[in-house]
This record gives sequence, C-alpha cells and structure tokens, in this order.
Amino acid sequence: MKIYLAIIISLSILLMTGCEPEKAKAPQGILELNSIPQGANVILNSNISQKNQTPSEIRLRPGTYLIKMSKKNYQPAWKYVKIRANKTKKMTMTLRPVRGSVLITSNPVGAKITMNGKRQGLTPLVLTNLKLGEYSAQIEHVNRAPRIVKWMLTDIRPQKVSASLESDIGTFVLKTIPPKARVYINGKARGFSPFRTELQEGMHKIKITLAGFSEVKTTVDIVRDKQTAKTFTLLRLPGSLEFRSTPKGALVYIDDRTFGKTPLIVSDLEAKTKAYKIRVEKNGFDSISRDAYVSAGRENIIEFTLKRNTGGIDLIVNPPGVSVYVNGKEHGLTVEGASKDLSKVIHIRNLPAGKYQIMLAHKRMRPATMKKYIVVRKAKITRPKPINVWIGNYILKLKNEPQKLILLLAKHKDNIIYSPEPRVKILIPKKEMYKIEVLRPLTEEDM
Repeated sequence: MKIYLAIIISLSILLMTGCEPEKAKAPQGILELNSIPQGANVILNSNISQKNQTPSEIRLRPGTYLIKMSKKNYQPAWKYVKIRANKTKKMTMTLRPVRGSVLITSNPVGAKITMNGKRQGLTPLVLTNLKLGEYSAQIEHVNRAPRIVKWMLTDIRPQKVSASLESDIGTFVLKTIPPKARVYINGKARGFSPFRTELQEGMHKIKITLAGFSEVKTTVDIVRDKQTAKTFTLLRLPGSLEFRSTPKGALVYIDDRTFGKTPLIVSDLEAKTKAYKIRVEKNGFDSISRDAYVSAGRENIIEFTLKRNTGGIDLIVNPPGVSVYVNGKEHGLTVEGASKDLSKVIHIRNLPAGKYQIMLAHKRMRPATMKKYIVVRKAKITRPKPINVWIGNYILKLKNEPQKLILLLAKHKDNIIYSPEPRVKILIPKKEMYKIEVLRPLTEEDM
C-alpha cells in the first residue's frame, strides 16, 4: 500500500512539473552597422567583443551601447546608440585616415624638393597631412648632383629624412679659329669664343656659329671637378657671284676662265682675301673688266651696263629685190615696202667704226652693179638718203627695131614714157610699138 502511495505522489509531482507554462523570451532590437570605408572592426561597449566587420547586422537587447569602429591606417571612431525592442537602428560611421609628417633636410640647405612632378619647396621642409605609405622625393641644388630620397610612414609619428648633395660641376673651355664665334649650350646662347664656363656633370649639346663659316654641332662630356677643353677650326663657306648685264648674253670670264653668259650664277667660289678678276664681253660692245671679292656664305651680285663699240647702217634701196653686199659680203635682198616700187629699210648692224663699201647688184640693173661708200661711227646708226637704181621691168619691141629692156615710167592712153637707161626718158606713141611685155620679178634663185 505504501509503495502504491509513493508512486502516485511521484506521478503527481511530474505531472505538475510538466504542465508549468514556458517563460517568454526577452524582446530584442536590430543594429545595422556600416562604415566608410567598409571592412572596419566593430566593438560594442568595453566588455562586449564582436568579431563583426562592416557592413554587419547585430541583434541586441534594448539598451544603450558604445560602438567603436577601427581599421588599419584609419583613426578609430566611437558613437553611442540606443537600441529599442523590436526596432531596427541603422548607423554609418566615417573613418578618417591616419596622417603623418616628415622633415626633409639637406646639406647644403635651400635644395628644391619635387614630388610627383610638383615642386614642394626648399629644404629644410616639413610636409604634413601625409597618408601612411611609401614616399619618394627628388632633391636638387644648383651645381650639385640631384638625389632621390625615400621614406615609409607607418603611423602618426613624424619622421626625418636627410640628404647630402655632392658637387657635380666641371669646367668647360672652348676656343675657335677664327675667334668671336657665337656659342650655344643646350640650345641657349651663352657667349662668344674664346669661352669658359662651369657646367653640370654629364653630356651637353654644343653649337658654334660664325657668319661665313660652317656651323659646328657636337656634344661634350663634362666630368665633375675637372676641366674639359675643346678647340675647333671653323671651315670657311664658299661664296657665289651672280652676273647681270644690259643687254643680256655677255660672256663672263673669271680669272681668264670662261663660265657662261649673263644672266649667270657661279657658286662654290672660295672666299679668299684676294680679288677675282672679272671680265665680260659681247659682240658689238666694249668689254668691261673689274675686281670682285667673294663673301663667304653669301651671294654677291655684279651688274654691267655694256656700251656699244659698233655702229650700223639703215639703208633704203628702190626698187625692191636688189642684192646688197657689205665689203664684198652678201647681206641680202631689199624687200618690198609700202608699194612695189619702194623697199623697206635694211638694218645693217654690229659694224665696227670705219668706212664701208656698199655694193648693189641686179641682173636687170644698169649698170649691173653700183658701189657706195658709207662711214660708220662708234655707237651710231648712219642713215644715208634712199638709193634709186635703174632696173628694167618691161621688154619693148618697136617697129623696124630690135626688142630691148626698158624701165617703164608711165603708161597713158596714147603713149608711154620709158627709160632705156639711167637718166634718160623717152615718150613714144603707142602706135609705134609693136609689142610691150612685162617681166616677172626676179627671186633669190634668179640672182
């Protein structure tokens, strides 16, 4: 009986325990965290460590929390936040990067500091607000070899960087033959030879110019603390002469050597101190001689005005078709002018001054030839009076007479006037003529 009673009591206790109501869970809020930049470590209060990194979401009981975010090379940030039950709280924190500083010094002071192509100032120089990381700068000083310095900023502690700049100056001495040539170094005019200056160690471009001489371009290697000397003998440039004459076509002689006719340019002449002997000649003109100097590298123009040393004759011979000879040499035929009985002017030129024999000839002329003497003066044109010659132009046959060559002077209704020979005129009635026949003009082939 006692055993049954104990069992019943135990079951009652178990039933009472199993039927107790479950305790309700405590309410929570949600905290959504983010940072700029992301990836920051998150710590809640001083005694609660979360291994979360932003962005993250954390469930918290209601209450007030101190949030700390930290990230390498950034300053940590703190902020209070209040969490409410069943509420979501969003929070973003901006982290500022850790900044450092550096002091750059040099020996000697006053060196120029350049970083990333930008000039920063002169030593001694303090650079602040630098992000953590590796840096380099170029340090330059007049007449000193430039240096590159490097440093690493790992925290906020300031650093010091020093550079000792060594001299890189050498001496350059330049002479030229002849002197007084203009000297350019690296494209800039620096003076005239003889020339002396100090240059930085290394290669430099040199240019030397002097009027009338070939330009010299070269490079020179300067060694620090040493003297580099150079001497250059400049080559004289050739010159040229341009010849002009009035009239053109004059033959040019230089030192008795023929070069051609004007207009003429003679190049590559040596620019010597001695003058060249120049002479120009043209048929019918006086020759001209003179001295000429050639300027190195330049073109010199020489002009001549030639004066005629010959004269000429303007001759009119009527009628046309007469052969003209000058001193026995055939010159040509007179040509018909304004009418068949008048000839054009014959121009006889380039005759040296003197007396000339002019002979006229024609197969039908009486006499067969005629000679005239004309005096020609230097640079003058002689114009004698027109010369009229007797040339038969018809064949006349009179009754009971043989036919003869005549010069018909006029023809009328009942008569004609003709000349049987020079300075004779005859008038006859037409009824006495048996026949009159015109002769064709003679050509050069007939003469």
